[in-house]
Amino acid sequence: MIASLSAQPAPGFADDFQGGLLHSPCANVQVQKREHCRNEGTLACSSCTLVTYCSAECQKSHWKQHKIDCKDKLRQEEWQPKWMVEGRRPSFVGSDNESGWQQQTKFGLGLHLWGNMPASDILRLKDNEGLVAQQAFALALVASGDIRHLVLSINGLPDDYSGNLTLLLNDRDSTVTYRNLLLLEILTSVKDVNEAAETATHLWFSAFLPHTLWLQVLDLGKKLVDELRPGRPGTSTYTKKLTNGSSFFFDVRDETKMELFRAALSSSTRYDVAHATNEYNRVMLAPSRVDYRDRGIAAMEPNHRLSWFEHRRCGIVLPFAALNAHHNVPNRLLFSPFGDWMLNDSASPLESWDPEEVIKSGLKHGIKRADLYGCLYFHLQDHLRSLAARLRRFKVSLHLTNSDMLQLSKDINKGDYKKNGLLPTTEFDRVEVSNTIDIEYLGVRKVLESWGTKLKKENPHATLFAYSMNWSVTANGAAADDPNAIGHLMSRLPFVICAPGLFEPVFNSGPAYRKYLEKHGIKKAAKNLGLKLKEKHSIMPPRPLAPLKGDLDALPVFPDKESWYLWVRYCFLYASFPAPKLIFRSLSLLPICRRPSAESASVSATSNSRARREAVSFEIEGWDREVRGSMEEGRASPKFRGRGKGPRIASDTCKQLDLSAGVQRKKDIHYREMC
Repeated sequence: MIASLSAQPAPGFADDFQGGLLHSPCANVQVQKREHCRNEGTLACSSCTLVTYCSAECQKSHWKQHKIDCKDKLRQEEWQPKWMVEGRRPSFVGSDNESGWQQQTKFGLGLHLWGNMPASDILRLKDNEGLVAQQAFALALVASGDIRHLVLSINGLPDDYSGNLTLLLNDRDSTVTYRNLLLLEILTSVKDVNEAAETATHLWFSAFLPHTLWLQVLDLGKKLVDELRPGRPGTSTYTKKLTNGSSFFFDVRDETKMELFRAALSSSTRYDVAHATNEYNRVMLAPSRVDYRDRGIAAMEPNHRLSWFEHRRCGIVLPFAALNAHHNVPNRLLFSPFGDWMLNDSASPLESWDPEEVIKSGLKHGIKRADLYGCLYFHLQDHLRSLAARLRRFKVSLHLTNSDMLQLSKDINKGDYKKNGLLPTTEFDRVEVSNTIDIEYLGVRKVLESWGTKLKKENPHATLFAYSMNWSVTANGAAADDPNAIGHLMSRLPFVICAPGLFEPVFNSGPAYRKYLEKHGIKKAAKNLGLKLKEKHSIMPPRPLAPLKGDLDALPVFPDKESWYLWVRYCFLYASFPAPKLIFRSLSLLPICRRPSAESASVSATSNSRARREAVSFEIEGWDREVRGSMEEGRASPKFRGRGKGPRIASDTCKQLDLSAGVQRKKDIHYREMC
């Protein structure tokens, strides 16, 4: 059925698209005629599989438009990077006059508004406390970044969960915090969960929004600002009670930081969609970065190359076939108040999620594997619908703060948050501290002193998580670049390697990581605080994709070619945009669990079954019994076409570390490689 863009919605769409897509759409979009088919797409294009149609008639009607994509040169098997076609040295290699990547113009403001490691369920009850329906839990994400870990952790609770969940979400970056605030406000305020999920999806990840959606966001944002109440001198608070007994607290230590939020909401007077489009293109499609982009897509399958470029071109998270011309308002929470694109050109929404799970979500809704961003759209929709429903049904106390994490711990100890229910005696079942243990940030000792001591002593599964992102830059033997190591690794790989970074997933950098940890005093810091690293991880594996509860030196497991492709060759390939050497950068999640003890607690780390996240974790447990460790842890598109196009993923190599029974262990995994 062909309908006018202004016609009443048919199955698959809600009013004005506010409720989002419910299944794969028919790709028959006639933008110039302002018409599109609203039926479900069930018949995939046999050539590209990127689009689906409801009938042969719709496919025939749309062929004139679709053949431009279907026959795009990016889909050709013989496609080559531009530097190979032109017979020159690629720009990321550098040159004799030192005009390498260090000399290049800044692309984007570099804010980390999307996660650079896949989302994690930091409770993982089935491998720890069990699927208990009534137990109260307290979680602290003290350097949270966005809300992805919150999403998976709440959605991982049993359907019949009736306990009280306390969740502290803190980030020192004001832009990150007010984005989280607005996302949570949408998910708890918009009555229809489908509409709430659609609004949150695009506000979170799309560069341009439908006009009606932005008006809704603007209305909620202005109400939030109006309802901020003065707290202690120079602070603001926001309190919201939900109908199910849940509560939502927002506390800003420095009230002036909210000026950024106010400025973002009123930025329509400073820049328009034309400016935003030019700025987005300047960063994400910069001609001087073509070699970086080509390097990233060189090892991708042809259909994924086109899917990647389509998303990068317009920055909208939607299925390839979906109408996107109504996304004609800039997302003013991804652009600065003055119209600057706030992320790097290597940022991608896919970097925040497990690619294998993303594809599974898409397949459930009729999206083919080739359309990875379409799969991501439904992955987000499913999770955010579930989260919106659970926030209405479960008893959740959300505490959103905008503080330095060390100062936050001190303020909680002083009783500054007791009015909202965070007492000096509050202890947490899980504490996630991101990569703040890196020496470039706070370091192990300060983090453990502030937050390791806040683990719940009565819970033998209480855990503190961390990861090391930058350790391999300075540690000897951290990367698979030694000639002897490369020779050994080549003998183990059943295919030709076209880039050194592809060695990292099969390289055991554990010994180097243990030396690194010892050098920076992890044993002493843990011992002084009564903590101990675990020998087995029960929340996150030592390395992504390594076996949970497996050996600390276990390598990532790639059960099939698809897993290797998605984790190594595709999803994290182009994470090397800034510089080739970033491929050797590692992440480590350090969950620390603490057991009940009459006197003190010890740290231990446990590894998770299949960590698809780039992080290392460890846990802390007490001394009362045997000390056992377990480490874990809108615009119409520039060419006014009928669907979305946009940026690609970029990720880094990661390492994870485990501390067990006083022994520090670590593993590294490099998810993304270049070819």
